[in-house]
Amino acid sequence: MNHILCVGESIIDFISLENGKRLEDVSAYTRQPGGSSANVSIGLSRLNTPVSFTGIIGDDYFGRFLEKHLKDNNIDCSLLKKTEKYNTPIVFVSLDECGNNHFFFYRDFKLGNEYKINRKDLKLVNEVKILHFSSVILKQVNFRLQLTKLIDTIKFKNQGLIHFDTNIRFGLWSNQNELRNLVIQFIKLSDVVKFSEKEIYFVTGENDIFEALEHKLLKNKIAIVTGGAAGAYTIFKGQKIHIPAPQVENIVDTTGAGDAFVAAFLSILYKNKIYNIHDFDEIDETQLCYWLKFATAAGTLNCLQRGATAGMTDENNIIKFLNKFS
Repeated sequence: MNHILCVGESIIDFISLENGKRLEDVSAYTRQPGGSSANVSIGLSRLNTPVSFTGIIGDDYFGRFLEKHLKDNNIDCSLLKKTEKYNTPIVFVSLDECGNNHFFFYRDFKLGNEYKINRKDLKLVNEVKILHFSSVILKQVNFRLQLTKLIDTIKFKNQGLIHFDTNIRFGLWSNQNELRNLVIQFIKLSDVVKFSEKEIYFVTGENDIFEALEHKLLKNKIAIVTGGAAGAYTIFKGQKIHIPAPQVENIVDTTGAGDAFVAAFLSILYKNKIYNIHDFDEIDETQLCYWLKFATAAGTLNCLQRGATAGMTDENNIIKFLNKFS
């Protein structure tokens, strides 16, 4: 089956129920499913887009909760791996008054040593045309090797599209040069790359969004920067594009906003059969601008509820929300 494959983490988010407090002062949390790529798979499924998720979880209470959540959301878990050796990762999330988040992780990166993609697995992806991943899994050498197998199959054998949301958790890396070099290495293997402002400045060394988007590293790629309330930016066919985000006052939780954006954008690519970087040659600036407006609306809408996937919804609800701000 031709579906989108999301590669990465499925973890537990303990999200503060008390906005405006530091983690050391928070006394109440809500348990929520998390992990960037798992979140994207949830968003895709709610947009009626066929999707598979592959990663590794502990064969424990939290792992079973996450697996059930994925399956309940109609996500193909044929490539989901489990191990009894290590626990499912968890992260505690505090939120400021504006819903902006701060993460504190409890995890063992040795979990990634247990993740293996075999020949049978590769046969299951022989029709996949779009692969999505983000940077947390690049921390572990074995996971990088397994991801490369999947990229090699989908990009070169299937002639498909590779989407990389850099989504850097700087606190997980002690060596910033190693981090930058790894991100650059996987940007080179990708076709569509999404950054935050901080991430694209970190990778390119520039301090202006459009100058960063014109960096030679991003030549012949679709590069997108999301700036929270400022919206989204890209350069497409030589045109500089800025899509403002809908302005709302009742932001609760920005966790997962970028994942909702990515899910909405990938869903549109899938439904318009943008299965290869060259397929972008067939669309114009007006189409891309609408796609970015739709994705930006999805990201904003997700901020109105607590939890990384709580506000992810279907196409009709996103369009209704978008039309309110047209």
